Amino acid sequence: MAALAACGGGGGGIGVPPPPPPPQTYTIGGAVSGLAGTGLVLQDNGGNDLTVTSSGAFSFSTALAGGTAYSVTVKTQPTSPWQTCVVTNATGTVGSANVANVTVTCTTNTYTVGGTLGGLTGSGLVLQDNAGNDLTIAANGTTFVFSTAIASGAAYAVTVKTQPSGPS
Repeated sequence: MAALAACGGGGGGIGVPPPPPPPQTYTIGGAVSGLAGTGLVLQDNGGNDLTVTSSGAFSFSTALAGGTAYSVTVKTQPTSPWQTCVVTNATGTVGSANVANVTVTCTTNTYTVGGTLGGLTGSGLVLQDNAGNDLTIAANGTTFVFSTAIASGAAYAVTVKTQPSGPS
């Protein structure tokens, strides 16, 4: 005699809808230009740090679901040379495609060269920076600042072009 047994199943959970598919996710990215320094770190939404080592395309590792807000910021500015990087198209809401229009533009910081003088009584002293940028110092002058700023990391050389006279 043969017996037939069955264990339910096969009905696919009648009346129970299947779970929804996971939301579609998209990457946040764009391009960096002008990067000459080291140590640039970008962030998305206050986390997901991304170290950028050269100019060019970038993309954060964590993808975001459509409808999610994003906010790209500079966490750490580059050094050696010191630079300032500015983000444009930094915020928005993810749509139905990867975000690729975030722009990070880096420029090298500049600094003035100056100093102090002591014992100058005469007139006619002319200082030079980098064989140019002449600066005439008034009699009894105690400080100086050259008009042309120097880029971070660049050399400078202050020399006396003309010695003071009256008295010399």
